Amino acid sequence: MRWPGVTYEGSLSGRGIRFCQEYLDIVRRQALQGGDMELFGLMMGVQGLDLPPSALFGEEAVRMVVSRCKQEAWLEKQLDDGETLGCFLERSFPVFHPGSHAEANR
Repeated sequence: MRWPGVTYEGSLSGRGIRFCQEYLDIVRRQALQGGDMELFGLMMGVQGLDLPPSALFGEEAVRMVVSRCKQEAWLEKQLDDGETLGCFLERSFPVFHPGSHAEANR
């Protein structure tokens, strides 16, 4: 079975990696220990490649997760003074572009 191709542009910074690790810990804790099935579905969808990374790592998704998990203070610590979440995510994470199914099967 061949998977649709995915390409990305940009880089994953060390700061982005630390954010990602801590953020995923927050997501897992809420989904598994907190019994949050909607968050569990998002997590599994992204890990299973059924959902794009933006479903969990997009600005709106990060804000929703942080709010549900009551981790607003954690998020504020991740950002530099005057830095917006959108700018941080844009600079710290690659942008994924799903390939077309037809291209993946060539």
